[in-house]
Amino acid sequence: MPSPACASTTPSQGIEQLADSVSLLHGGRLAASPYWTYLIHLPLVLVLQFLLLELELPWLLKLALAVTATWALCLASHALLVQRTALRRHVG
Repeated sequence: MPSPACASTTPSQGIEQLADSVSLLHGGRLAASPYWTYLIHLPLVLVLQFLLLELELPWLLKLALAVTATWALCLASHALLVQRTALRRHVG
């Protein structure tokens, strides 16, 4: 039997609560930069993969490095190049 608090929550309220928790989890930065991330991630991935190509590391470690570095560079470049400049009007 559902608890009384859950019974009074509508699906739209549940979605809003989930969105709020995701926004808080990522500090709102990931949600604020989807278009910039879309534009910049592919060149970053290609450059990072090229740089990792000759390293003698397991492929899973290379993948983890490329994904983590791409994510970090996307967020950092958004904070430095977009949020404080005129690009903000065009790419968020």
